Amino acid sequence: MDLATVFSGLAVGVLVGLTGVGGGSIMTPLLTAVFGVAPTAAVGTDLPFASLLSM
Repeated sequence: MDLATVFSGLAVGVLVGLTGVGGGSIMTPLLTAVFGVAPTAAVGTDLPFASLLSM
C-alpha cells in the first residue's frame, strides 16, 4: 500500500470527524483527481461501502 493512500485516508477521516461531512463527498473527488481512479469505479465502490456503514 502506498503511503499517499494511507495519509489521504487519514486526512479524509479527520475531516469527516471534524466537519460531519460524508466521506464520499471528500474521498471520491480525491480518488479521481489525485489517484487517477475512474469516476465510475470511485462512485461504484463508495456507494456499497456507505450503504453498509449506514445500516
